[in-house]
Amino acid sequence: MPFLPLNVRSKAHGGGAMIDNRTQVFDVAMKNARTIEACLDRLAMMGADRELKMIAGRLSRLTSRAAPFSEEAMGARRG
Repeated sequence: MPFLPLNVRSKAHGGGAMIDNRTQVFDVAMKNARTIEACLDRLAMMGADRELKMIAGRLSRLTSRAAPFSEEAMGARRG
């Protein structure tokens, strides 16, 4: 995984830093998502079904991590 400078600062040092940080991380994630999409298209054209299946499994696990947490969902997870 490449190094990603995050410039993390506390709110005491300026609230704008946190928003800039979120924007930077989001931009990197979206760029990588486009790269993954292009790779999937290329693998599909090659007929690389085994590799596509492996990537699909990994992406499926990532989707649950990308879902925002809510108080209601957290309560349901606790029992």
